Order: sequence, then structure tokens, then C-alpha cells
Amino acid sequence: RRKLSKNTKDLWRDPAWVKKWSEARMAKPNRFEQAVLSWVNLDDPGWQFNAGDRSVGGKIPDLIRLDVPSLAIDLFGDYWHEGDSPRRRQHHFKKHGVRLVVVWESEFRRDPTVLLRRLQIARRNS
Repeated sequence: RRKLSKNTKDLWRDPAWVKKWSEARMAKPNRFEQAVLSWVNLDDPGWQFNAGDRSVGGKIPDLIRLDVPSLAIDLFGDYWHEGDSPRRRQHHFKKHGVRLVVVWESEFRRDPTVLLRRLQIARRNS
């Protein structure tokens, strides 16, 4: 069982495998991701849905900019990520030289500018 887990983790570290897996799934953004993507591109054009184009140490952020590889966005849906703490995921990305901005669905729905403020802070601290 441990060997299977290690082999699976190794696959996720291979960008070619991740891309192939994502294409096979025909990954596309959900409604929340579409809304955030449209909104963030109004103020800061260049963001795109990450359909497996970029893997960071075996993890796939939701939104990326190809021209700024050191910054990514993860969107935490309230249902799917209930009880999750983004800190562990942010730490993982930081180890690989990427600042990960995390926004919860309920935060964004209440005040979309929270994402822009966090992006500004992330850029200043890079």
C-alpha cells in the first residue's frame, strides 16, 4: 500500500503525466472558478484556468499566469474544502518557490476585492 502511494505521488510530480491526466478528464472550470476568473481578469488580465498546464511539486493550483510562474490562486469551495486549512497547501507551494493565494468561496461572494488585496500582498512579499 505504501509503495502504491509513493508511485502515485511520483506520477503527480511528472508534468507530462499531469497534463495527460487532465486532458483525459477534459478538465474545465466550475461556476465558481469561472466567476473568479472573469472577475480577476477585469483588473489583472492574464490569469487562466489550470487544466494541468502547471503542477507544483505534484499539486495543481486552480488559476495560474504563464507569465508569472511564482504566483498562483487556489479557490476553496465551501462544500469541498469544509474543515480544510489552506496553510499546509500554501507551505507546500512556498517550498517550491510559488506564492499561493487562497480564497474561500464565501469570502469571494461576500467581497470579491479580497482576492485582489491578497494578490497585491503576495506580490509585495515576493
